[in-house]
Amino acid sequence: MRTRIKICGLTRQSDAHDAVALGVDALGFVFAESPRQVSPTAVRRIVESLPPFVTTVAVVRGIGTDRALELAKESAVSMIQFHDETPVEEGCAVPYPWIQRHAVPDSGDAELLRASIGRSRARAHLIDPGAGDGVSFDWSIARDMPSPTFIAGGLTPLNVGDAIRAAQPFGVDVSGGVESSAGLKDLTKMSAFVDRVRRADGELYG
Repeated sequence: MRTRIKICGLTRQSDAHDAVALGVDALGFVFAESPRQVSPTAVRRIVESLPPFVTTVAVVRGIGTDRALELAKESAVSMIQFHDETPVEEGCAVPYPWIQRHAVPDSGDAELLRASIGRSRARAHLIDPGAGDGVSFDWSIARDMPSPTFIAGGLTPLNVGDAIRAAQPFGVDVSGGVESSAGLKDLTKMSAFVDRVRRADGELYG
């Protein structure tokens, strides 16, 4: 098995290309209000400059499914990440590949997380306790989820190996942990992050 890597909060074409060159699997672009917010036009320029077979993700919050679909099509991304409960609250099937963010239960109960993920129609899932603000959690509760699941929250090159060993997730998602400042990725940190992921994979999976 190989742990997938998603780098989120990209704002510059050069950072996106650096990430792809390092072997990153997915690139996230934030449309929600944030220091990392980007426009659909800017994202489309980046997406159209990338090589094939790179997954690109629109990260949205609080705008409803219809508007999320419009943004995804305008920006030409391949997936939508709902950083809220929009599809669940609207009770709809989203006609686009999508990722659902799940908060960590206050109780830290892995069974509650497992049930929440099991009910969702999403293609993949993200466990992020702080909705993108770098808060970490007990990674072990993310182990053995029923669908492809990424973990996020406070990940850095220094701790991502421990996170993978604890959770053995489908993937890891990082933003601030590989930045020099909000929205500006640091090539050295991105490279170190990818290296630590691959080292952990080698230890676990050979």
